[in-house]
Amino acid sequence: MVKQAPVKGRRAVKVNFVLPKDAVAGKVSVVGDFNGWDPLAEGGRWHDDDTGAFEPNGIGGYNAIINT
Repeated sequence: MVKQAPVKGRRAVKVNFVLPKDAVAGKVSVVGDFNGWDPLAEGGRWHDDDTGAFEPNGIGGYNAIINT
C-alpha cells in the first residue's frame, strides 16, 4: 500500500510504501524507472499496490502506476 501526505508549507508529498508485517519474510525494495526495475527483493516476488491503476507492460503482464 502507498500512503501519501502533503508536506506542510511546501509543494511536496511524503510517500510511504507499506506492507503488512507478515506479508514478506526478508528484505524488500521499491522499484521503478528510477532504478531500472531491479527488484532486489528476496525470492524475486513482486507486490503491487492494489489501490493504484494498472497498465499493460508489453510482455504479457501489468505494471502498477502510482502518481505522486
